[in-house]
Amino acid sequence: MKLTGKPPATLRPEAKTIEAAVKEWLEFRTAESKGNSKAELMGRHLQTFCTKNNASFLHEITTNLMTNFFIAMSSRYRKGDSSSLKIHWSMIKALFRWLAEEKLLPENPLPKRKIKFNKPEVEIPEPEDMNRILMVANDEAMRKEWLFLQTMRWSGMAIIDTVILGRKKMTGPHIEGRRTKTGKPYAVRIPTWLDEALKTSTTK
Repeated sequence: MKLTGKPPATLRPEAKTIEAAVKEWLEFRTAESKGNSKAELMGRHLQTFCTKNNASFLHEITTNLMTNFFIAMSSRYRKGDSSSLKIHWSMIKALFRWLAEEKLLPENPLPKRKIKFNKPEVEIPEPEDMNRILMVANDEAMRKEWLFLQTMRWSGMAIIDTVILGRKKMTGPHIEGRRTKTGKPYAVRIPTWLDEALKTSTTK
């Protein structure tokens, strides 16, 4: 006989395993037509971390455990102020919001306040250092490297966006496109001489 309806009272919601909870959350996201690549990744990270710390059930997740999980993820996804960490951690926040809404947890165990990290000092190359690099690259054998450096210097574009730059994105002394990392549109102006050099180069 197949049982239907609510589970027996002896099966408390908080007795659900972390693995089962993550699976249900991913199924919910799929039903809502939400992307699951990062959700699945962070779900695996959460399960692995909890298992290593002897937590298999939802009710074994504590704020202290989640604080340590955040610190572990900050090491994996660069710095604590990194946008990559924020994007990935947002999946964990979404998971625990859903668990609380579904009454699978009595309260959200995630830390209430932001965990701060000391931002590393950014070292900006001196003008003479940049000029020295450009002089070394200003050789016919290193023409592509020279154009690459000059494009980054004058446009301020990210490395990946400079690497995949195509002629279709160039309209006069302007470069237009969408950032690979965020998908947001950008438009930058470059010197006319650089625009002409790029268009006459053999780069695609």
